[in-house]
Amino acid sequence: VMRCLKSPALPPLPLFHTKQDLATNFHHAGFWRPFVEEACWREGIEPEKIEDVPAGDEGTNPVFIINKKVVVKLYTHISEDDNGEEVYQRETISGRVLSQAPPDIAKLIPDLRHNGTLVDERPNGPGFLHYAISDFLTGVPSSKVWDHMSQSQKESYATDLGRIIYKIHQIPIPEDVDAGFLTAEHWLTFIQAEKERAHHKFAKKYQSLPEHLISQLDSYLPSDLSSFVSEKLCWIHSDLHRAHTFVDVDNEADTAKITGIIDWGDALLGSPFFDLAVIHIDQFFGDKKLLKKFLEGYAAASESDGRPSIFNCEDFTYRCMTNLLLFPYNQFLNKKKQTGIFCEFPHLWHAENFETIAKSLFELD
Repeated sequence: VMRCLKSPALPPLPLFHTKQDLATNFHHAGFWRPFVEEACWREGIEPEKIEDVPAGDEGTNPVFIINKKVVVKLYTHISEDDNGEEVYQRETISGRVLSQAPPDIAKLIPDLRHNGTLVDERPNGPGFLHYAISDFLTGVPSSKVWDHMSQSQKESYATDLGRIIYKIHQIPIPEDVDAGFLTAEHWLTFIQAEKERAHHKFAKKYQSLPEHLISQLDSYLPSDLSSFVSEKLCWIHSDLHRAHTFVDVDNEADTAKITGIIDWGDALLGSPFFDLAVIHIDQFFGDKKLLKKFLEGYAAASESDGRPSIFNCEDFTYRCMTNLLLFPYNQFLNKKKQTGIFCEFPHLWHAENFETIAKSLFELD
């Protein structure tokens, strides 16, 4: 819904030339407040209390909690990479896909109440700013409580996550939803592009692999990705790190239950191994006890549907490692933040080959 600005005093809508320009203003709640208020007023919401949601140093689309009842997300414009437009369109379409989720999964996903666009015809801005208003989720991001959870609670969480991810992978794509990222052709194009940029990503952009492993990328990654993509593609989140899962920790029962999953802007039709590889590194930090619990939860849910788990295959470790290498972001070594696989397992930096790393990360007893 396109809506002209309500307040003539509203500042011009923001356009950032680079990601660094955005980073300068990203954590300044006062900078975004006029636009948050405008979106709320347009949808009949009185923004009595506005709280920003910390998103780390590399946030792109700022999020705000309104009156502890709804969440407003603004989709920013960066002239060098207009990712905000794509994320907005994806999340809008994702809402339609997620409307097909079974009740026990639907309650974990915040309902999209309103979405629209603020229009500004004045100069010095992009002319429009997309927003989405969703229900406020209870619980806390697992990233906030993970270090205080017991091993038993983490295993309970991992089992629950396995069950939930299986059910997400079974959500059908509505026939009337027409989007390029919901096709097998898009998935193949996506991973082919990631394969082609692998050398630059690991050697130049992130400098996150040693030279002897970079030289093995071509021989390790599948030469024919079309034949590699043989498993059933499904609806995947594709960026399920700890800040995107909400949890309720019960210290008396020593358990942890997932209460919400957010941020569907990267969701697409893809390989279930893509979700698994990211979850194992970004959620479990390579803890194979948690990986085992996750797979048990996934398999139990799959078997209750009368089918074996898709992860029960001979080339399990290879598929996990390959999808990890094709993931667009930096899972191996973030020197600035001191995170990643080689920070958790420093000895793997000297591993002879990717097979050794794959077995160390993904092979279960």
